[in-house]
Amino acid sequence: MAYKTSEPSTPPSWFTPKRLLIIFCVINLVNYVDRGAIASNGVNGTLPTCTDAGICTSRTGIQGDFHLSNFQDGVLSSAFMVGLLIASPIFASLAKSHNPFRLIGVGLSVWTFAVAGCDSSFDFWSVAICRMLVDVVL
Repeated sequence: MAYKTSEPSTPPSWFTPKRLLIIFCVINLVNYVDRGAIASNGVNGTLPTCTDAGICTSRTGIQGDFHLSNFQDGVLSSAFMVGLLIASPIFASLAKSHNPFRLIGVGLSVWTFAVAGCDSSFDFWSVAICRMLVDVVL
């Protein structure tokens, strides 16, 4: 009785379950650190204030750097939820017909550019748009 010889085995993929778990854990950690940066009270800061005696304090944090009102500061703190509300149904419908790893790659690419955009923002609207795009990865 002759047995078929097995085909030569293909080399294992680089994406082993252990490596994927490590990659996703690091991405998740960086994602939550990024979200917490604007939401934390220490970063928001204050606007410059002056007393009647002419003594002024300097501005601090994001609110002071971008001259944001309290309303604008609140909008930035929750802007990523708008991105989540828009991106979730889109990615959910695409997940039915596309490779999930490609969708994860698209989401991570958008997230990477959005985080870089937040870093190089120059006014309220640029920060707000980038904060909305940050949540595409979720």
